[in-house]
Amino acid sequence: FPPPPPLPDAKKMPNAAKLAKKGKYFEKLISSFDEYKNCLIVGVDNVGSRSLMDFRYMFREHSAFLMGKNTMMRKAINDNKETHPELQTVLPYLKGNVGFIFTTMDLKELRDLISTHKVEAAARAGSIAQCTVVVPAGPTGMEPQMTNFFQTLNIQTKIVKAQIEILNDVTLFVKGDKVGSSEVALLDKLNMKPFTYGIEFHGIYQEGSVFPADVLDIGEAELLARFREGIDAIAALSLATDYPTQAAMPHYVANGFKEIMHLSLGSDYTIKEVAKIKALLDDPEALAAAAAAAAAPAAGGAAPAAADTKAAEPEAEEEEEEAEAEGLGSGARSARRRARAAARTAASAGERGEEVRTDAGWRETRNAARKTRCGLVPSGAEAGVVVAGDGTAGEGCSEVSSRARRKTARAAASAGAVWRARATASKPRARDGA
Repeated sequence: FPPPPPLPDAKKMPNAAKLAKKGKYFEKLISSFDEYKNCLIVGVDNVGSRSLMDFRYMFREHSAFLMGKNTMMRKAINDNKETHPELQTVLPYLKGNVGFIFTTMDLKELRDLISTHKVEAAARAGSIAQCTVVVPAGPTGMEPQMTNFFQTLNIQTKIVKAQIEILNDVTLFVKGDKVGSSEVALLDKLNMKPFTYGIEFHGIYQEGSVFPADVLDIGEAELLARFREGIDAIAALSLATDYPTQAAMPHYVANGFKEIMHLSLGSDYTIKEVAKIKALLDDPEALAAAAAAAAAPAAGGAAPAAADTKAAEPEAEEEEEEAEAEGLGSGARSARRRARAAARTAASAGERGEEVRTDAGWRETRNAARKTRCGLVPSGAEAGVVVAGDGTAGEGCSEVSSRARRKTARAAASAGAVWRARATASKPRARDGA
């Protein structure tokens, strides 16, 4: 027979003091779950004991911080499985360096207060980079003897005023990469602390359920919107399947009232809710007056729009004429512009009751005749005589220079249009291309 196994060393067995300490820890953990309604499951990686002590001091009036080994927390929860079965939902979160924050405060407010306390920390070899770290170009303050160190890291440098200067920005590592020892040594020499550490929130324990910490970012408006969407879906399903539910009752009542109203309007039986409508339908004059009153605000709003449309009509006509003249030559377009300008000038002079001078000299007479007493219009359009302010045919059209007439006729002929000039004192004369 093999020899019996050796007895365990008495020095390795836990003494009574340690057992009592663990028992107190188990009791405190379970009693904290009973005393506080809200609990935050947090991670404390890279958070020093000094920072935890400051947090305990800040929130000691309404919160309790409880840390410990994961094995001890699992044992405390498993030992109380019969009395506290709801704590089994916490076991999947007991991984890594985690702890509990029991509080009576609003969880969102507590989360925001704790998140504002971040501590700058230097990079550690072997850790995962929290962010991308870039060393900027410029002087480093290091002596020239450290040039070999930068050459090992493939960083281009030069010596300026007895110190090393980095030529270009250098990306040491990207977020998510593993930090190496060389990068850590460079950051230490440059006195750079790129990382910030603080308490991280992993979950929320509340009345036997564990929720992700992201639910704290959901606002009241979003909750109400989601609640309304659920009620609308239930009501639609209830109406489609003819299965009454509380969410669909308002729709059933409204649909029933519509049926009653239709029956009352189509029969001699009158209910109080539709009495005014039936009286209005029985009196055509009152119905017409109500329709006119309802149309009055719409007409008032349409009047400015009609005025704007009427004012825009001349501009539209001018744009149409411009579009029509696009196929003509430059001379024809110029003639048409001059004709429109002359018509506008004559119209404005007629409104003011003015008379255009024709005896002030050859140049003035020619310009006045062009603007007010002569019109160049297409032969197929409605051709009219431009009149002066007194309503009589203008005089002096014969004084229009023959050079301008020949130019206008040539432009019209080249465009394929027939133009004529009508003077008030003489009959129209046929020109080349007219």
